[in-house]
Amino acid sequence: MDSVNINNEQIFDDSWLEKEDRSNLIKHIKHLYDTKFGWADEALMKAMIKYHYNLTVGKMNKDDYLKEKATTGSIDDFLDNLG
Repeated sequence: MDSVNINNEQIFDDSWLEKEDRSNLIKHIKHLYDTKFGWADEALMKAMIKYHYNLTVGKMNKDDYLKEKATTGSIDDFLDNLG
């Protein structure tokens, strides 16, 4: 079961994600929300981005992610394996 903090938010363990991937995911989500919800104030935007990030990480398959990271060396390798 996921742990819950004092604000009743689920806390996901994202320590298994590489720092660069974590950063890229947040940047991508932020770009989506900046584009679609440019009218939102900073607090609302931060809450939506955090929610979307936690939802995404919570649905990721940790074993598949780690396996892919172990077998994918470079961007060229990754693109070659797409098909």
